[in-house]
Amino acid sequence: MKSKQAAPRPAATGPRPRTRPASGSAAADRAAGGAATDVVYGVHAVAALLAGEASPVAALWVQQEPSSRLLELMAQARQRGIAVQTLSRRQLQQQLGEVPHQGIAAALPPFAYAELAALQAAAAPKGAAPLLVALDQVQDPHNVGSLVRSAYFLGASGLLLPQDRACAVTAAVQKTAAGACTHLPIAKVVNLARALQHLQQGGFTVVGSMPAGTTPLWEVDLVGPTVWGVGGEAKGIRPLVQRQCDHLVTIPMPSGYGSLGAAAAGAICLYESARQRGGGP
Repeated sequence: MKSKQAAPRPAATGPRPRTRPASGSAAADRAAGGAATDVVYGVHAVAALLAGEASPVAALWVQQEPSSRLLELMAQARQRGIAVQTLSRRQLQQQLGEVPHQGIAAALPPFAYAELAALQAAAAPKGAAPLLVALDQVQDPHNVGSLVRSAYFLGASGLLLPQDRACAVTAAVQKTAAGACTHLPIAKVVNLARALQHLQQGGFTVVGSMPAGTTPLWEVDLVGPTVWGVGGEAKGIRPLVQRQCDHLVTIPMPSGYGSLGAAAAGAICLYESARQRGGGP
């Protein structure tokens, strides 16, 4: 029997990643073979992308007469086989606009999404049952990136994004995820409710997290194959997706406090899964 209960934007913490779409940029198309979709600029942002084991950077743009720090990043990029292009400060500003680029920018190729079947077959770390996260209408890239990072850290085996009314995996998402996008399989589906139904037929339990739920999240068995549904910043989980959930649970909150944002709520739900599976206190 399905336990049903009837349907918020959080403040982002920390500095926002410096990103700029690269579409329409001739330099972006040349540097990344016509495939770049986003550009990340600034020393710290680019360094974070290059630090990952599998860097998503397609090309590096550096202004002439680079500083010693920029030279280090150039050498790091070349060691990874990433094309490095030197531009004048004026050329760099023409491509990026009036932004504080600090003399460096990285072009990113389109993100390589996984197939839903691959997520369904993937086992969680340490041989545990698969644990997936489905995001519904989460449109803030910083929330998506935080959820990807939490999912990877807390043992999830994959993440689902709907094709419409949701943030895709952009440069800002990859920066916020701090490398987790290169390790956690992420699928994009046309119809999220139908994808959840398909997963249920494969043995998954779908659990939606909602402020209006009455069942505390720790009262649901999360040890078996599980999909966590996390709703967007403004409207939460859509009714059509709610109806596909086996359980609608809530995170008990102090009276009058309101609700948690998508990234915080999702992290708590994932931690409860990890706790029940023996991965937390």
